[in-house]
Amino acid sequence: MKRYVAFLRGVNVGGKNTIPMKELKKRFEELGFKEVKTYLNSGNALFSSSDSAERCTDKIESMMRSCFGFAIPVLCMPKEALEDILQNAPAWWGGADKEIYDNLIFIMPPAAFSDVLHEIGEP
Repeated sequence: MKRYVAFLRGVNVGGKNTIPMKELKKRFEELGFKEVKTYLNSGNALFSSSDSAERCTDKIESMMRSCFGFAIPVLCMPKEALEDILQNAPAWWGGADKEIYDNLIFIMPPAAFSDVLHEIGEP
């Protein structure tokens, strides 16, 4: 079993795509995922599965359409991959300067890094 983080884009934002986290957790468990934990009211979740990240993504996207009636982009990544991103963040990341927002951009297929770089420029 591998530990994953699932980012569900646009859930519980501005009164749209509203899902109670208790219900989301239940649906993840029905997919066969173990040790499911949701984060606040964000739609993001931690879980364990023996499936690949891609297979988990497919299962979640399909479940969202069938159970909640809307299609949203989903990104699943191994917990270690997110930890690696955060451990290699720039020195200013998470600092005390509240004038700086600490944001991450996750590039979701079919988009590629070159597409994002073209739009926003060098990070």
